[in-house]
Amino acid sequence: METSNSWRRYVVSRSGRHFEVSEPVVDLIVSLQESISIEDAIERFSKKRGRSYTSEEFEILIQSCISPLFVPKIEGSKRTKSFLFRKDLLSERAISRYSEPLKRLFHLGVIFPVLLLVATLEVLFFTGTTMDFFIDDMTAPMLMGLVGLFLFSSMFHELGHAAACKFFGVDHGSIGFAIYLIFPVFYTDISNVWTLSRKKRTVINFAGVYFQLIFLIPLLVIYLFTDSELLKYCIVIINFNFIFTLNPFFKFDGYWVMSDLLGVPNLRGRSRELFAYLFSSPGKKRQMKKPFLLTMRRAEKIFFVIYSVIVNLFFIYYFVYVIPHFIGSFIDTFPGKVREVILSLSFGKMPDFGTLRAVFVQLLFMGLCAYLVFNLGLALVKSFKRKKTMCESSQDD
Repeated sequence: METSNSWRRYVVSRSGRHFEVSEPVVDLIVSLQESISIEDAIERFSKKRGRSYTSEEFEILIQSCISPLFVPKIEGSKRTKSFLFRKDLLSERAISRYSEPLKRLFHLGVIFPVLLLVATLEVLFFTGTTMDFFIDDMTAPMLMGLVGLFLFSSMFHELGHAAACKFFGVDHGSIGFAIYLIFPVFYTDISNVWTLSRKKRTVINFAGVYFQLIFLIPLLVIYLFTDSELLKYCIVIINFNFIFTLNPFFKFDGYWVMSDLLGVPNLRGRSRELFAYLFSSPGKKRQMKKPFLLTMRRAEKIFFVIYSVIVNLFFIYYFVYVIPHFIGSFIDTFPGKVREVILSLSFGKMPDFGTLRAVFVQLLFMGLCAYLVFNLGLALVKSFKRKKTMCESSQDD
């Protein structure tokens, strides 16, 4: 597995799941695969590692290093806990019908002309278009059309990741819908990319934005001839979506790009483990695994330290200020908006569309915030119960 770790890392795959392991674990697996008995495996492993192991030590290694690979994946595991909700929409088989022919779009002879064409059209759009439009000017049909176009572009974005996988010769999984923190998102299962080099993984991570740029071409061309307000809204929103998608803090494309550029798998977790290690007592430090940062090469290490500091400050700001600020704003403004809707209905009038939209959006995001807080609280309760059970077990021993 190509990382910035100065020690070799490997990918172990089983039943569609992938695990990052060290060289000794690989030696242990290979020794077991090549042997006809436990005694033979112990002998092979001892030769590989340059020291003798007893059967008891070998059994402990199997329990600690091999057994976890066979534990079934459950909800709340590291692979799924970022999602509050997750549902596959299109199977791998259904997507392959389109991802296989579309992989040709990743040839260099196609990429550069496409990017040049998009850049030219974008310059024409932003230099020749006035941006004096407001969300309150939208009618219901326009909003529905905008949502439809944006959803279609988002699905095309995910298809880009799948097509890039096909281009580099690895299988992709399904495309689905999820709620990540408070954000509704689409996702593509591309977990097989960990077997590829960092450069290829980076291309796959950029592939979604690349496909959305392709999606923009007909929209830009039609807009330049028609001045359609709907297309203008859609083009601007998709461009803003690029900034949102490529931010390196939330687990969107930008996060995975940063992970591959730095060569740090599980980037978020490793940005936290350094702080946990630094603020631990000397006795606990000796028991803890050495943080990934301390095993990195110098150049990547400097950038990783900068990223770790910035991302942790960002999440403190997000959870301490942004979410509480939104909840406070909701409490202040939502009752008034609801009263406006009720008053309009009581007089037999259709409520103002802008007011209805504001009520719906605020209610949606408040519900997502509440769901996020509920899940965080549930995770804390489960963690507390596990620690309590462990303490009780140790006291019984």
